[in-house]
Amino acid sequence: MCIQMCMPAKCQCIEGTARNAQATVKQEQKCNQNEQWVECATACEASCDKPEDVYYKKMMNKFAVIFVVLIFTAEFAVGQLLWPGQQSMTCGENEIFKQCANKANRCEPSCAVPKPMICTLMCGQGCDCQDGFLRSQNGKCVRPNQC
Repeated sequence: MCIQMCMPAKCQCIEGTARNAQATVKQEQKCNQNEQWVECATACEASCDKPEDVYYKKMMNKFAVIFVVLIFTAEFAVGQLLWPGQQSMTCGENEIFKQCANKANRCEPSCAVPKPMICTLMCGQGCDCQDGFLRSQNGKCVRPNQC
């Protein structure tokens, strides 16, 4: 099991390949051979010198329980834990699933803050309100005139 957390979109190696030492980071959606554009990029991409990213796995094993406790005890739910390969979760009315959800980085427009100004770069899979809707105090996605 892993905790899904996204970094800003970028080119990432396709499954079964690893990045070599001469690799460069692309800023647009044109990726090299054996790469694909990923909206929810991992911070722990495998490389030739660390094919399985051993440090990340050790860190996750050590702190997974702490992360899970923090996620489930957070004041505002940021999503749910997904098994590797699980690509979506069930979203509510007027919501849409996103790999890099605004709700996860506390940047989702809401009735209280319709235009958030300060956001984190990291995000996670989750359900955001569809365009034209705001998150209400009771957690539902409503039209602005229903706030």
